Amino acid sequence: MNSMAEQIKEREANLETSLDRFQAITDTAVYAIVVIDSSDKIRFWNPAAERIFDYRSSQVMGRDLTVLIPERFWEAHRDALVRRVAGGPSQNVGKTIEATAVRNGGEEFPITLSLAQWEAPDGFYFSGLIRDITERKQIEAALKTSEERFRTLVENASECICQIDLEGNFQFMSPAGLESHGMVDLDEVIGLNMLELAESPYHDLLKQKFEQAKLGETVRFQYESETVDGVRWFESVVSPQYDSDGKLASVIRLSSDITDRQRAQEKLQYVSTHDLLTDLNNRATLFSRLREEVARTERHGGQFSWLILDIDNFKKVNDTYGHPAGDIVLHDISTVLKEEIRESDIVGRYGGEEFVVLMPQTGLETAMQAAERIRIALAARKIPVAPGKTISVSASAGVAVFPETAHSAEELVGQADEALYLAKEAGRNRVRMYRRSA
Repeated sequence: MNSMAEQIKEREANLETSLDRFQAITDTAVYAIVVIDSSDKIRFWNPAAERIFDYRSSQVMGRDLTVLIPERFWEAHRDALVRRVAGGPSQNVGKTIEATAVRNGGEEFPITLSLAQWEAPDGFYFSGLIRDITERKQIEAALKTSEERFRTLVENASECICQIDLEGNFQFMSPAGLESHGMVDLDEVIGLNMLELAESPYHDLLKQKFEQAKLGETVRFQYESETVDGVRWFESVVSPQYDSDGKLASVIRLSSDITDRQRAQEKLQYVSTHDLLTDLNNRATLFSRLREEVARTERHGGQFSWLILDIDNFKKVNDTYGHPAGDIVLHDISTVLKEEIRESDIVGRYGGEEFVVLMPQTGLETAMQAAERIRIALAARKIPVAPGKTISVSASAGVAVFPETAHSAEELVGQADEALYLAKEAGRNRVRMYRRSA
């Protein structure tokens, strides 16, 4: 008898301990725990439920669960409860689902609900483990908005936006990129290596920048690529992309078509170094090349010649036929000069009707022969200045040699000018060389 009493007492103690443990767990749980009976009455309500739903336990105990459910779902909830109590199937028991709940005051909010069912001597009970996922939904909505905004930007960007795997193969290319390479579908580019869409001289550059990006750098560079519009210039920014664990996942490349800008820069560079009327080097370029040739000759030895050519009586051409005709003559002379000089020679318009030929590695005799050849070619030229009208012009030339008589670029230019003056004084249409006075 005593033994039975002790067993009962022990069981009661164990039950009390279990209840205390259950109470401690439910009181400290971050999830709301709500229990209802088969008549839909709330029978258990923990502190987390009070915080989430803003109801004290005394306000909801014994009330229908519909106090926590939006009215539009009441009928479906009651039908499901009746069906389950009657032994029918349930789609939600034993699962975690997303649903909409109502706080005290009528505010709806999203939750996750893990539903369980058990049977007691007095009937069926259902417990719900509930989590407020408002913040998560807000984050998801913000992320979705961000993704949609990014997708819109990518789809409408004029730049080529690419995602490249760590082996250098395309994983994604924006519509603008596909179009520039004559592609329509993304499947056409996925798996292609990035080098397949670049000109071979730039393969090493692309590989170098790709490896830099894989090391965590963001790099910028320019290259040429074949497109449906021919070879185009691109400026690319390449940067690493990491996954959620901070591990390198791929490389992002943003490429802008800079062909127009490149051509404008090339044109600007050309304009700054050439005479626009004759397409010859301009005065500044001639002097730059002259200084380079002086430095080269002083360093390595040898000699070079400077030939200056002036069109005889050019003012008369302008006065008689007009300045447009004069421009035609100057342009035609530039054609003769290009035809008569060597590939290594440098020719330019010195100013007005004066032209210069810089002849590297050339002594006086060869320079004089070249000057005479040019003079004869110009005199024999018939230049059409108007419909049915051609004229001929002559030229005088002066030649000086560095370092035979000159010891600086300025001295050489002055000596050639002096030789030209002598040619003019001697009757024009002839060539003179500079001779140092005794």
